[in-house]
Amino acid sequence: MDRLCENDPWYDEMKKVKWIMEQLEEVAMMKGIPAICPCGGRILDKRKRYYECTVYKNDGLHIRKLWDKAMVEEVNRLREQGYNHHKKIQSLETLTKKCV
Repeated sequence: MDRLCENDPWYDEMKKVKWIMEQLEEVAMMKGIPAICPCGGRILDKRKRYYECTVYKNDGLHIRKLWDKAMVEEVNRLREQGYNHHKKIQSLETLTKKCV
């Protein structure tokens, strides 16, 4: 038996470790203003300094982000999105000129 099955005593432990690793990756990759914590908790704007999960614990599985860092990331994300939209509009304009 090469693969894990549900009868294996390590199966539940492996599922838990996989969930934790996915949670850590999601927290690390999150950019901009967080809307929801990967744990499912709401995000509060605590004293205008941090965006923080309502069930925050310092275990790396919940979000606690500085307000100014979140704002810089959000502005950069919006700039990139605007640039991508601008490129799409330009390509559509060139396509319509070719068709006319």
